[in-house]
Amino acid sequence: MVIVSYIDGTRKKYIDVLQYFAIALTLAGIQLFIMSTFFKESLDFQSGFVDGLNSSTAQKDNPFKGIDTESFSKFQSVIYILIVPFYALGTWFTYYLLNERVYNFTEHIVINLYYNAQVIILTAVFGTLFAIIGVEYYIVSLILFVPTFLYLFYILKRVFKDTFWAAFLRFLIASFIAMTSMFIIGIVITLIFIIFSI
Repeated sequence: MVIVSYIDGTRKKYIDVLQYFAIALTLAGIQLFIMSTFFKESLDFQSGFVDGLNSSTAQKDNPFKGIDTESFSKFQSVIYILIVPFYALGTWFTYYLLNERVYNFTEHIVINLYYNAQVIILTAVFGTLFAIIGVEYYIVSLILFVPTFLYLFYILKRVFKDTFWAAFLRFLIASFIAMTSMFIIGIVITLIFIIFSI
């Protein structure tokens, strides 16, 4: 497996992890350019999917109302970069808690850089292909959500050579830790912005 070989020191056969991640970010940038130039309606948040979220009458203060979608597009690469340490924290802490310390935190960053690069590449390719046939990008993102998380499960199973259920348990714990840490940091950053904007 490429990830394990790279961590073990093999460099000649494979693209460096940072170069691979840079290629993925470049493809994401090209995808964003293509979609915002030729398939702008696919990125339109006022289309059917998001319009349904915006017009929800179930809540008085709908959190999706007036969502600023251009910020996601403008800072897409930064968001991709910032996500990696959270996934690395999730996988590292999971194996640390279970006393299976095969790789250190830096090596977990390498594992998750490869994982995120692959996810970015697949999302860029499929996002563009589905835009060509007229599917909204956010629908494509929802469709790709489950396979990309299953891919993390597959990576954990292959890298750590766990059984199916052991890998599945570790995958659930790692995902929970990653999502929870992102959520907590998101709340802290939001509170900081609110405090300093008053």
